[in-house]
Amino acid sequence: MKRTAKGKTGREKGMVPYGYQIVEGRAVPDPVDAGKLRTMYALYLEGSAINEAASSAGVPRTNSSAGALLSDRVYLGTDFYPRLIQDEVFEKVQEERKRRAGAARKVTVQYRAVPVRTAFRLKETDKMELRGGAADFTASIYNLIEPDEGNAPSDAYSPKADAKTERQIQALYDWHRQHPE
Repeated sequence: MKRTAKGKTGREKGMVPYGYQIVEGRAVPDPVDAGKLRTMYALYLEGSAINEAASSAGVPRTNSSAGALLSDRVYLGTDFYPRLIQDEVFEKVQEERKRRAGAARKVTVQYRAVPVRTAFRLKETDKMELRGGAADFTASIYNLIEPDEGNAPSDAYSPKADAKTERQIQALYDWHRQHPE
C-alpha cells in the first residue's frame, strides 16, 4: 500500500494496496508493481519461500507483509479495484500456504535421558498437577527434584526408570505445548 496523505495508515484511511495506483479518482493497476505482484504469486507457487518470492520479484516487503499480499482478496477485484490475480492462482496460493503452515507445525522432539552423576534426582510420581503458564510449568519440574541419598547416585543404568523419566518429561512438555501462557 502507498501513503496518500501524511500520517495516514491502513486502506480505510487512504492507503492504496500494492500493485494499484489512483488515476483521476479511479484505481488502476500500476504497470510495474502489478507485474511484480503477479511474479511473486508465480514464484511462491513454484516453491519459493514467501520472503524469497517477494525479494526475487522485486516486491519490497517483510515476510509478514508479503504474506499479507498473498492473502489479500482485493487482488481478485472489487467494485473499486480491478482484478490483478486470477481466481485459480489465488486459490492455489491459499492452499499452498495452508499446506506449508501445516508442515511447519509438525515438530518432532527427540531426546534421550542420559544418566548423569549428580546429587539430585527426579521424584518417582505417577500423577502431576499442571496448571498455569511457564512459571508454573517450571515450578512443577522443580518440585520433582529431590536430593539423592548419600550424594552419590548409582552408576547402574535402569531402562525402566529411564523410560519413566522420559514419559514424565514428555507429559510435562506436551501439557505445556497445549497450555501456552
